[in-house]
Amino acid sequence: MNLDIDSLSREMTGEMGAALFLELSKASWNQLRCTEIQEFGIAFGSHQGLIRSRHEDRLAVAQISAANGQSYLVAVVCDGVGGSKNGDLAASIAVVTLLAELSRVKTALSGEQILCHVVRRMDEKIRSCLSGSGLTTVSVVLATSAGEFLGCSIGDSRIYTWEPLHEKKLTQISEDDTFGNEAKRLNLQDVSALAQKGLLASLSQALGEAGRDAGELNINVHKCEEFSRSVILCSDGCWKHDNLGFELVVTNAKSALESSRRALALANWAGGSDNSSVIILEDKQKLIDWCVRNPARNVGSPHVTIWFADQKLMFIVNYIFSGGYADSGLDTIDRKSVKRKSRAKQKVGLLPPKQLDFVENIESDKRLPLSERPKIEISVDPSMGDEGNHKIK
Repeated sequence: MNLDIDSLSREMTGEMGAALFLELSKASWNQLRCTEIQEFGIAFGSHQGLIRSRHEDRLAVAQISAANGQSYLVAVVCDGVGGSKNGDLAASIAVVTLLAELSRVKTALSGEQILCHVVRRMDEKIRSCLSGSGLTTVSVVLATSAGEFLGCSIGDSRIYTWEPLHEKKLTQISEDDTFGNEAKRLNLQDVSALAQKGLLASLSQALGEAGRDAGELNINVHKCEEFSRSVILCSDGCWKHDNLGFELVVTNAKSALESSRRALALANWAGGSDNSSVIILEDKQKLIDWCVRNPARNVGSPHVTIWFADQKLMFIVNYIFSGGYADSGLDTIDRKSVKRKSRAKQKVGLLPPKQLDFVENIESDKRLPLSERPKIEISVDPSMGDEGNHKIK
C-alpha cells in the first residue's frame, strides 16, 4: 500500500480536500504555541509533548458557507491512536474529510443528520486509505445557521462544558469509548478479566478500524441544551495525567487563550508523555449567532476558512488563498502586492489560471502533482503577542 503524501492527497474528497491534506501534512505541529481567533472567542493549541517521537494529534477550526446555502462553524480535535502504525495520517484524513464533506453538503438536513453523516464518511475514508493501519479518535462541535449547536466524540478525546460566571467545575459531555464504559452500558457484573489484562481503559471504538463498516459506528450526538456557555475539546494528553489539575487551570483562567496555554503547560509539567491538543470556545452562543447572521451567499459555491497549527487557509470557489503567519520575519506588509480588484472591475472574459481550477472529476493521471501547483500567497500581519502567541483579527 502506497502511503506517499501526494498519493494520499488524491484520495481526499475534492480538490479542496487534496490541497488541505497537503497543508496539514506540512504544518508545524510540534511547537508549543497557542492561537486566538478573536472574532469568535476561540483559542487553540497543540504540542507533541516531551516523550513521543512524533505528533499524532490534529485540530482545526473552520467557518463554512456550504453548497446547500447553510453556514457552519466547526471545531475538531483528532488524536491518532498511538498503537496504530499511521495514527497521524488517520487524524489528518479525519480532519480533511470532515471539512470537505461539510462544505459539499447540498441537501437541507438537520445538524444531527449532517454530523452523523460526516463522521461516518471520516470513518470510511480513513479505512479506505489506510486499510486499518491508522486509527484516530475525534471530538467535534458544530454550530449551524439554523441555530443549532451539537457535538459528538468517538474514542477518548473529550468534550467538556462549564459556566464561567457561576461555577469553577467542568462537566464532561462526551463519554469515553472504552471497554470499561462499554461494560457498564451492557450492565456486566464481572469485569475482573478486563481489569486483570489492563483493558478497562482501552478503546472500544475508533475511526478507521478494519473488519467493520461505518454503519456499525456508535455515534452519540449531544444537543445544544446539554452545553453550558463555554466548551472545551481536547485529546487525552491534556487530562489523563491530572484530571483535577486540568479542570482547575482551565476554569480559573480569564480567557480562552489563557486557558489553552495553561492546559498545554500542565500537560508538559505532568511529564509530557503524550501529545496534547485543546480547543476552547468562550461562548457557544457567539458561534450560533455568527452562523445565523451569515447565511451562505452563493448556493452551490462553498466558501471555507480554516485555522490550524500556525496557519489560516481560505478556499473560495476556484481559488486557494493561503496565509502562513509563523516566523514570517516581516516587520511590515506590502499591501499593494496582495490587493485584488473586485469582481465588478475584473475584465470580462478573464479566466483564472488553469492550474488553480477546482474541477471535481479530473482523471488523476492528468493532474499536476499538487505539491507543484502554484498558490496565490497572501502575507498577513502576524500581530505577534507575548510569548510567541499569534492573534488573528
